[in-house]
Amino acid sequence: MMDDTRKYLKSLDLPDHDLWELPTSNKRFPDGSQFRIEVPTVNTVEALQALLNTADEYCFTINRID
Repeated sequence: MMDDTRKYLKSLDLPDHDLWELPTSNKRFPDGSQFRIEVPTVNTVEALQALLNTADEYCFTINRID
């Protein structure tokens, strides 16, 4: 299945693999972090609680929730 996906991407002139050969950006946010996590839509309090519980479980920070 992955081979078919790679072939399809290549046929569209898109990368067919992760581009690890690209240089790492040295740009950072003012606090020094390299990226942010934003969750664009949370429709219920239950969904928000599940999101926050999962973030705690996997030890990651969500920077913005709309």
